[in-house]
Formats: sequence, C-alpha cells, structure tokens
Amino acid sequence: MSAGFEIQEGILVNYSGDDTEIVIPNGVTEIAEDAFLENKKIVSVIMPDSIIKIGAQAFRKCIKLKEIDFNIKNKEKELYKLNKKVMKK
Repeated sequence: MSAGFEIQEGILVNYSGDDTEIVIPNGVTEIAEDAFLENKKIVSVIMPDSIIKIGAQAFRKCIKLKEIDFNIKNKEKELYKLNKKVMKK
C-alpha cells in the first residue's frame, strides 16, 4: 500500500508520498479537491469501491498521470459524475 496519505473521516485530503502507482486505501469515501495537486510522479491510481466522490481538480497538474482504475462496482452504480476539471492540466 502507498504511504503518504492524509485521511480525515474517510476523506483523502492530501497525498505527499512519492509512489508512481497509487492504491487508495479501502474505506476512503472521498478524494478532496486538489488532494494530488501538482504531483509530478503519479502514473496510475487504483480506486477502491468505497469511493463515492472526487473533488474538483483532485488530480490537477499531475502531468505523468495516465490511468485511473475505477472499481467495476463503482462504474455499475454510477456513483459519481466526473467533469473535465478533475484532471485539468
């Protein structure tokens, strides 16, 4: 599991680690706005099925980010609507 997560009451508010593949811990329900702002190392992110909300621009300026793997269960539930601002460069 990746280190460097700041999680408050199920909300991932910040990531300060240096892994290139991020595995969001089970139980995290939300990724806060700008949680990964300007992280220049992240290449991929794997979401648990507990995620129900991703804040605006959560991955803004993550210039190496190529893939976000959403759990199949979340896709089927259609729990969140992503807009272009989530990964705005």
